[in-house]
Amino acid sequence: MTEQTNIREVAKKLLTVTSLSGGVDDSLWDRTKRLAKSVELISNMPQITQRNMQVDRFSLISAAYFNYAALAYGRENPAQQSLSAVNVDCQTSADIAEKVLKGKVEPARIQKINRILVESSGNFTHMIEAMILSDARNLEEMGAAGLFNEIKSYAFTGKSVSGGLKTWQRKIEYQYWQARLEENFRFDQVRILAQQRLETAQSFMQQLKIEVETEDIKQTIETSTVA
Repeated sequence: MTEQTNIREVAKKLLTVTSLSGGVDDSLWDRTKRLAKSVELISNMPQITQRNMQVDRFSLISAAYFNYAALAYGRENPAQQSLSAVNVDCQTSADIAEKVLKGKVEPARIQKINRILVESSGNFTHMIEAMILSDARNLEEMGAAGLFNEIKSYAFTGKSVSGGLKTWQRKIEYQYWQARLEENFRFDQVRILAQQRLETAQSFMQQLKIEVETEDIKQTIETSTVA
C-alpha cells in the first residue's frame, strides 16, 4: 500500500460516519473524493502549469482528503453539524488530520498537509497548494452538487421547500453568489467554471420557483382559456 493510498484509507474511515437513522452516511467521503479529483485537475490547468508553478500534488491531494474532517466531527455532534463547505473549520480539520495520521505518515508530510489546510482558509496566502484547495472547495459550492448539499442543509434545519427558496432568493438579492465569484477564486479559469456552474444552479432554482408558485399551472389555464 502506497503512502497516498494509506492516507486515503484513513480519511475514508474517518469520513464514513453513522447517519441520524443509524445507517451508513458516506456523503462526506463522496464529496471528499470529488474534491481530491478537483484539486488534482486544477493543478494541471494551463494557468498554473504555464507559469511553472511547483505544486506538491501529494500533499495537496492529501490535504483535500481531510478538508471536511471537521464536518465529520460535527456529524458526531448533531448540534454542531454543518453541511456547507463555506463553514469548514480548516484548523480543526488540520488538528484531526495530525491526530489520525500520526505514526502513519512522516511528521514533515503531516506538517505540510496541515499548513495547506490552514492557509486555504486565508485570503492572503501565496502557498500554491492552499490556493488550489481553496478554489476547488469554493467551486464545489457553486453548481448542481453544491445546490444538492445546500438543499440537504435546508432539510436538516427544518426548512420547507418555500423556505429554502426564500433563503436562495435572499442570497441573490444581496449578491452573495456574485461576491463569492469576485472574491473567493484565485484562478480565472476556475472562476469561469464557477460562473457556469452557478448558472446551472440558478436555472434549477428558477424552475423550483415556478413550481412553488404554481406559475406553470396558471399559465396552462390562461393558455387554454385564450385558445
